[in-house]
Amino acid sequence: KDKDYLPESSLGKALYQQGKYEESINKLQDALKENDKVPGLNYDLGNAYFRNNQIDNALQAYLNAMLLDPDDENAKANYELALKKKNAIPLQAGMGENNKDQNQQNPPDQSLREEMENRLNALDQKEARDRMAKNPPPYKGKGEKWW
Repeated sequence: KDKDYLPESSLGKALYQQGKYEESINKLQDALKENDKVPGLNYDLGNAYFRNNQIDNALQAYLNAMLLDPDDENAKANYELALKKKNAIPLQAGMGENNKDQNQQNPPDQSLREEMENRLNALDQKEARDRMAKNPPPYKGKGEKWW
């Protein structure tokens, strides 16, 4: 543990940005095997799970991120978003044939899905800005700030 997780993490993020969520999940899981104490890895894994419609896994990853960093507002917001999405998905267990036709006539609300996608994109962008603010790139200039 506590080895270098950055290569897998970086590749996982790149795959996520390309929409390759399953591959992203695999790389982020590999990164967590190297160091499971990084809140951002759990957050990124939660986002990949969310986009891959693995809502229960996303909830667990966001929860892990919040346990490691209780002040992570992005993880909290995405956790709530995932809960909202989970509650919007009709439960399949225990549904008989009678309910099957009804579900096909009433597809999931597209506007709710779009709202969730927009929120997740906005939170992804905010999280990236927050990370840059917390850990700015090193500046090699003479006495000037990096920005």
